[in-house]
Amino acid sequence: DENQIENLSPLRGLGQITLLSLDSNKISDLKPLAKLVHLKYLYLGNNRIVKTDSLERLEQLVALDLSANQLRNLDSLGRLAKLRSLGLYDNKDLELAQIEELQKVTNIQFLDSRENEDIDTLGGLIFSITGRVPQRGEIIKHSSGATFEIKDADPMKIKSVKVSTPKK
Repeated sequence: DENQIENLSPLRGLGQITLLSLDSNKISDLKPLAKLVHLKYLYLGNNRIVKTDSLERLEQLVALDLSANQLRNLDSLGRLAKLRSLGLYDNKDLELAQIEELQKVTNIQFLDSRENEDIDTLGGLIFSITGRVPQRGEIIKHSSGATFEIKDADPMKIKSVKVSTPKK
């Protein structure tokens, strides 16, 4: 279900937040996120995002979903050294060469692009790992080392997940 969020300015004061999920809104301006430097997981799929340069200061990002947006350039994402998971499917203006170049200059271990249109949510990623909807209490491990603890689920969908990253 689509939300109506367009303005992220009220989030500026949430400097300690580590996970933010804003899928399926009307977001185009990411500037208010630039000061959320503790963010590790950012889900912005299905919005109206064209530019990602406001994200280049988010050096703690491990997972970023920008699927189903209007991205034209990925240059600023190459500066995110900790980024391991990046969702890019259904960004029609992105060229495969840009995605391949980003893979060369980063340590991204999982990159879903237009060739992999099956995954566009965290639940979809977990389903792709397990091949089924996991049950409450299960812990699923991703190839990046991240773990997903299923907090709540029914037979048809995952409702709540706790995401943990490996300690370094």
